[in-house]
Amino acid sequence: MISAEDLIDALRLRLRFPIGLRTERPEQIGYVEACLSTQPDNPIVILPVGYWETQRHKALREHIFDDYFPTHVAEIGPIWSPATAIPFQLVLLSKTRPDAVHFAKFDPPATLPKIDFRNLGSFADLELQMQGAFDLLTIWSQGADSDGFDRPLDDVELDRLTVHFHDPDFASLYQNIESQPFARLGELVDVFVPRRTKQTGHVIRARDMREGTTSGTPDGPITNVPLRRGDVLVLNTGKFETFLVEDIDDGATAADHFIVLRCHDQGISPEYLVTYLNSDFAWAYSQRHTSGAVIQRLSKHDLIAMPVLIPEAAVLRQAEAVYRAVLDRKATADRLSQIADARFKVEELTDTSIQAYFMTSVADMISEQKAQYLKEIIDDDIREIDACRKAGALKACMVLSGSVLEAVLLEWVAELQGRKLTSLASSKLHDIINKLVEQGVLIDPKGENAHHIRKQRNIVHPMRMLKNEKLTETSVDEVLNMLKDIIHLRFS
Repeated sequence: MISAEDLIDALRLRLRFPIGLRTERPEQIGYVEACLSTQPDNPIVILPVGYWETQRHKALREHIFDDYFPTHVAEIGPIWSPATAIPFQLVLLSKTRPDAVHFAKFDPPATLPKIDFRNLGSFADLELQMQGAFDLLTIWSQGADSDGFDRPLDDVELDRLTVHFHDPDFASLYQNIESQPFARLGELVDVFVPRRTKQTGHVIRARDMREGTTSGTPDGPITNVPLRRGDVLVLNTGKFETFLVEDIDDGATAADHFIVLRCHDQGISPEYLVTYLNSDFAWAYSQRHTSGAVIQRLSKHDLIAMPVLIPEAAVLRQAEAVYRAVLDRKATADRLSQIADARFKVEELTDTSIQAYFMTSVADMISEQKAQYLKEIIDDDIREIDACRKAGALKACMVLSGSVLEAVLLEWVAELQGRKLTSLASSKLHDIINKLVEQGVLIDPKGENAHHIRKQRNIVHPMRMLKNEKLTETSVDEVLNMLKDIIHLRFS
């Protein structure tokens, strides 16, 4: 049985030693030995998340698990904040073999001052803050709290002792994918790991792919993997990102922070593979299998072991349109049309629940991309309206506000009805507003406000101009606030 005082003492002990991200540092082994000797029956070890997951940390794992079993694993975040953002996990050990290991995530136990921790004698004003946080950990460790989940000890992998690796929700999804037609990624593609050479030339880096360009001047040591059109590049360090190579200069090679995949199975396409590797499942898989305390790394072994759902024919046919709409990094004037063309109804494309899960994830990606793209367009329009307002062009403000409102609401109706914008070209703004009000989308007072903006836009109608109706700065500001409120509702 541990107490909050035990946990605070464990953090004090942790602070006496450097973080020691390299196992060859003797002080890191010294820290572990200090943990085991301080509380020999039930030690508490605090290490960076993912610290002991790689092969080179095998000696450290064996040093601990030769005599002890893990009973509780808690991710407690960057306890050294703001000095470092490295997340830590707390592991409770016992010489008695448990039936199950308890996993959970908690907020950091304290925000420590930015000082030299090795010289920190006491926590002073932090004691109360830490006491409350550690009380929660204590309640959980004593089994009086339902936070987290349990896994049988026999199912726990000691070289992957993290919460996200043993997450039961991911395990269930993983099993569902393997119950459908699937293949390991390594069975569908040729895999290349770029290595630097002594030659200099054009190297494609992650920043080039993010910017949608693969052209440039020779800029560094080339690697041994010349790129081809259709290659898929997986960034295996840091953030898990995937890119598709399309237009490529002859002789350009992949940077050595990529793993290069080249499809050879007709059951998938490069566009499908890139979309799949950007799905929720692939992201969760990458997070589950990455290791490293500072720079997260996904190994080639783990990447090629990823189960890939073999797409149904209709899904595969849709893959290129989806890629162009959502993941293509080239700026095109007709991107909105591409997004509209890529839209689909999940139930019309899939026969199985797991295919439906994947395509629902893809549909969400399309909707998010559309909203982001539209938001960028609308933001430009709002800046223009604000410029008109600053210049005192009040009628221009009204006309632009009405146009922006109509564009936003037309797109909104098209999204809700699953129709193309062109099919709504003849719709009247009055009717569109009423329809959204009836559907409960434009809740009061936003429906009335939309009609007010519509009426104010008609200030430039010939008959109203002949009446010489005047606008005031107050009335224009009121309309602009109403418009921004409706836009916020649409994109929030």
